[in-house]
Amino acid sequence: PSPQYEQITVRGTGRFLRLLRETGLRVEQFVFSSTMLVHAPTTPGRPISEDSPLRPTWAYPASKVRTEELIRKERGDIPTVVLRLAGVYDDLGHSEPLPRQIQRIFERDPTAYVFAGNPRHGSAMVHRDDVVDLYVRLVERRAGLPAELVLEVAEPETMSYADLQNALGRLIHDQDAWPTLILPKSLAKLGAWVMEVLRLWRIPFIKPWMIERADDHYELDIARARTVLGWEPTQRLRDTLPGVVAALKADPWAWYRENEIEMPAWLQAVAPQAPPGEPSQERLLELRDEIVRMRAASVGGHAHAGHGAS
Repeated sequence: PSPQYEQITVRGTGRFLRLLRETGLRVEQFVFSSTMLVHAPTTPGRPISEDSPLRPTWAYPASKVRTEELIRKERGDIPTVVLRLAGVYDDLGHSEPLPRQIQRIFERDPTAYVFAGNPRHGSAMVHRDDVVDLYVRLVERRAGLPAELVLEVAEPETMSYADLQNALGRLIHDQDAWPTLILPKSLAKLGAWVMEVLRLWRIPFIKPWMIERADDHYELDIARARTVLGWEPTQRLRDTLPGVVAALKADPWAWYRENEIEMPAWLQAVAPQAPPGEPSQERLLELRDEIVRMRAASVGGHAHAGHGAS
């Protein structure tokens, strides 16, 4: 729990809406970034839609539910859009849980081999570029949208935890099946608590309260976004992972810094000194451009092959 959820997300949004109305500005569209986590978790094969039950399981999504309710009450005649976003990532990671999972496997950290949930469950994701495209479509088509619109935003496929583990093991260590031991929740909570207290080598990412969420499964039905906006995600996490791992291998020090992950001592000890005038951030941007070119070439090749087959 954090007081900022209430101060910024809930009260800040309400204050902003009230000020917009009181100043008499003509607001053509108000877009709020919510989260898919406002919904009750589901099971594989039963995607969540906009009409699925709202049952947040912790403080952050609970604040989003309160904010969504407040928007409905305070909007007046302002047209509103609520986006229930999946986990947003990009070509370098930049999505808190995903880079952490990559980091654990890259380091062969002991926690990379254990899990306290159903490994067939997973969490929906969506690439940043597809989110940007969605926002552009919302703005361009604002005049023809309903006065109140709620959209689920995700890729159609949710990779399970096991799928991610195996894909990352293959990409990072050329190991087809990554061994993952399923722990009882009580034991996992104890282990997380011990790591939190002792902090043997770094501040642990996995907290005891997260263990209860390990079984949560999220996959989203994006039919409404397709129908209303003609939006379809063009990226897939499964296809983007090779580029994310390639960036990690090409410059792990920059990748760790970019994803705000503390480096292990052995990696920090061999970190190269950046030449004057050539900061690591520039190298990251070069890597990002290379990945985009690789992906574009790959998409072009698939398109050409598909055209020939047809």
